[in-house]
Amino acid sequence: MVNGALYRYFRGTDDPAAVSRSTEDSAAWADVYAGLPAGTYPHIAACAGRSDGHVRVGLRRCAGVFP
Repeated sequence: MVNGALYRYFRGTDDPAAVSRSTEDSAAWADVYAGLPAGTYPHIAACAGRSDGHVRVGLRRCAGVFP
């Protein structure tokens, strides 16, 4: 599952409960990554922070895709 892989990348976990905890997050991530060029994941990870409890909001802001 692509969204699950992205979740694991940014959350730094393979815990299935954490990965599948929110379908809203999965949909938001798909929206965020749909418009990003390849190779931008590390920049966004550094900006949003892997341990940030509000990763989805941080990703949107850092990606510049959403306000």
